[in-house]
Amino acid sequence: MGRISILIVLALMVSSLVVLAGAGEAKGKKWWGRTAIALVDVWTNDDGRVNGDDIGDVGDVSPVFDIWRRRSSNDPAVAAMDAERVDKDVARCKAYVKRHNPRKAKVKIWNAYPGYVCTISVGLINLSPHKLRVWPELIDADPGITVARVSDPIAKKKLRPWRTTHGEFAITIENTVPQGEHLEFEIDLWVTKARRWCKFPGF
Repeated sequence: MGRISILIVLALMVSSLVVLAGAGEAKGKKWWGRTAIALVDVWTNDDGRVNGDDIGDVGDVSPVFDIWRRRSSNDPAVAAMDAERVDKDVARCKAYVKRHNPRKAKVKIWNAYPGYVCTISVGLINLSPHKLRVWPELIDADPGITVARVSDPIAKKKLRPWRTTHGEFAITIENTVPQGEHLEFEIDLWVTKARRWCKFPGF
């Protein structure tokens, strides 16, 4: 009877260790793939505030045509952070880090029209003790939005522990979008250890 009791106890201990090991492995995969990176600063060059190089985004009111007053600036003429401006403030573009998921950035465009462009700056930090490679991914995008890299310091970069970097992405509204549309999309970040080379979906 005593031998049976000992065998039962040993079996329970082994099964507990297996469960704990499996849980730790799953958590580790999730940590490396999804949460080892965080966005620290996100903005656009058409949100009515000067950030970094978007020196034209001063929020002045256009005497020709202005919907947003000081909540936006005259629309950018080309896809560049320091772009020249047209003489009207028609659309507005704003980006922010999602409150409950610092790996994702949400971008909203109000009163969009065909040919409208704005530029997003995305800053991020490596929260792990290892070098990481980062892949941005476009998700949940409304139809009619094209996003392209303006500068490329993020993709395939070896980011050292606790270091920050940033990238810029240009948004263009396609000709299929009706005047006055409200559009949204998200940028998600995937990471792997620097010694691994995996191909992730990007843009």
